[in-house]
Amino acid sequence: TNTNTSATNIFARDITPPVITLDTSNDTWQRDGNITLKFNASDARGIGACILYGDFNGSWAANATKTGVVSGTQDSFVINLTNRTYLWNVWCNDTLNNAASNSSNFTFYIDTILPIIDLNAPINNFNTTASSLLFNYTALDNLDKGLKCNLTINNLVNVSNIESINGTPTNITVAGFNEGTYKWNVTCIDNATNTNTSATNIFARDITPPVISLDTANDTWQRDGN
Repeated sequence: TNTNTSATNIFARDITPPVITLDTSNDTWQRDGNITLKFNASDARGIGACILYGDFNGSWAANATKTGVVSGTQDSFVINLTNRTYLWNVWCNDTLNNAASNSSNFTFYIDTILPIIDLNAPINNFNTTASSLLFNYTALDNLDKGLKCNLTINNLVNVSNIESINGTPTNITVAGFNEGTYKWNVTCIDNATNTNTSATNIFARDITPPVISLDTANDTWQRDGN
């Protein structure tokens, strides 16, 4: 009747997937093609592998796989892409093959193209007698729906951070012009910090009347009708 008891072992049932967070902010803009997509995967049992998913080739698909990811430590994928809008997410499993992704896909933008600014009015070499003037321009960008622009007159910023809708003419009225000649242009920046400046146009305010002189002498007499 000798009795003995073994050591006690422990086992666990784990059906909890890892927690995935995307650390590169949603709606990130970047002006070069090399982007680092940062993420964090946490799981009490450790991380097995992580896969980067995205629409990088036009359809949603796995792009790259990473092993050796440390739970709770930020990691990343680095990829090179061309100009457009992209969606991405990261899928990871733990050592028991419980798997999850971030709760939603994130968006980022690759934009290496400078905006274009067309000056609409006043036209180059415009002359006026008015002391106030309407400036009209159109900012054009390949991706950004809205740009911030500065109106510069005679090399000094006159109006800054003008909200300018992509492809839509923007109007700004400036008052207080003295008589003289002025030059003006517009500089715009998009969300990827691409900056460009328009051509420079010239306008003038002229309120001086012409000087008129009569060159045929006063009290002139003539014996024919011509």
